Amino acid sequence: MAGDSMKGRRDNAKSMEVRNASRQKLERWLNKSMRIKMTDGRTLIGTFVCTDCDCNIIMGSCEEYLKVPDSDTKEDPRVLGLAMVPGKHVVSIEIDDTSAAEEEEPECVTRKNSNETGSSGLENDILVFEKNIREEGSS
Repeated sequence: MAGDSMKGRRDNAKSMEVRNASRQKLERWLNKSMRIKMTDGRTLIGTFVCTDCDCNIIMGSCEEYLKVPDSDTKEDPRVLGLAMVPGKHVVSIEIDDTSAAEEEEPECVTRKNSNETGSSGLENDILVFEKNIREEGSS
C-alpha cells in the first residue's frame, strides 16, 4: 500500500508540473497577436485576451478573413473588435510575437478533435497542443 501512495504522489507532482508549464505557456500568450483557423474556413486575427475551461477564446481587436475558394485575390477583413471564438470550432492557433527575441518563428498549435483524443477541458487540450508542437518540431 505504501508503494501505491508513493506512486500516486509522484503522478500528482508530475501532473502539477505539466499544469504549471501549460499555465505559463498560456500566460506568455496573453496580449500577443494570434491567428485562429476555424472549422468553417474562416481565419481570425487578433490579440489573445483570455480563455476558459471549454477552450473558448476571447480576442481583442479581432478581424475576420473569409476563405474564398479558388481565389488569389486578397479580400478586406471584417472588423469584429472583441470576439469570442468557440473552442469546438478551433482548428489551429498561431501565436505571432515578432518582438520576442527568444522565438525565431511563430508558435503554432493544432487542436485535434476532442472525439479523437477523448479529452475535455482546457488542461487536456493544452496537453494535446504541446504534444503537437513537439511532433512538429521533430519532423
